[in-house]
Amino acid sequence: MLPSVLIESVLIDGKPALRAPGQPGAVLHTDSTNLHDLEINFIGINLSAPERVYYRYQLIGEDKDWQEVGKRRQAFYTRLSPGTYHFQVSASSGDDWSDLTVPLLIEVSPAFYQTRWFKALCLVFAVVVAWIVLRARVRFVAEQVHSRLSERVAERERVARELHDTLLQGFQGLMMRFHLATQSIPPSEPAKSEMEDALDSADLLLAESRDRIRDLRYEAIEPPSLPDSLRALGEDFAAPHNWTSEVVTRGVVVELNPITYQISTP
Repeated sequence: MLPSVLIESVLIDGKPALRAPGQPGAVLHTDSTNLHDLEINFIGINLSAPERVYYRYQLIGEDKDWQEVGKRRQAFYTRLSPGTYHFQVSASSGDDWSDLTVPLLIEVSPAFYQTRWFKALCLVFAVVVAWIVLRARVRFVAEQVHSRLSERVAERERVARELHDTLLQGFQGLMMRFHLATQSIPPSEPAKSEMEDALDSADLLLAESRDRIRDLRYEAIEPPSLPDSLRALGEDFAAPHNWTSEVVTRGVVVELNPITYQISTP
């Protein structure tokens, strides 16, 4: 004779969770925050030979196969994930098995931190934090580059000022002395024309030196546009090889931040 299978009790954390567990079609509603330890007690009724009853059970949705438990009449589960489960239990006194008439339905609702909207909110929050960190990092790098460029420009201005106030001024005074000395040389002397030619060359060199020093100063630095910079770079590469280069610009040219330009000494 096949035993009759019934659910005796369902306990959550040691407390009864169903009023009528043995009723066919019982449904257990709970949520993952309250469900830590789940205990299901069952029994197979066989009045003729109760000592020969053996059990097996399966929680569909959690167990992959039947759990053979011998004569033990309890099933234990801990921290079930949110979802719907069906608990089935079978009893046998011999070769055949008798099943629970209607499996016990267990519905586990998700906690707020397990819902999709909470996960989406966390994703949005992570993206916002990453964006803020990225902006802060870009701002920090830009400030560092701007600081280094400012120091470089200040150094160039100092060098230009010292060259203008010392070297060129001294060179100018020396040329004036040579010019006065040239005035005392008779016009018939070949040395006078040579001195005048040398002074003319020195004037050109002095003017070129002033232009170079003026280019060193920050006020004279006007970075070209990106197309012009690319065009000049292409010409520098192409000149030694007799190549030709062309820069095509489409759309509106946008001015770049000055920190993106590489300032180099002429």
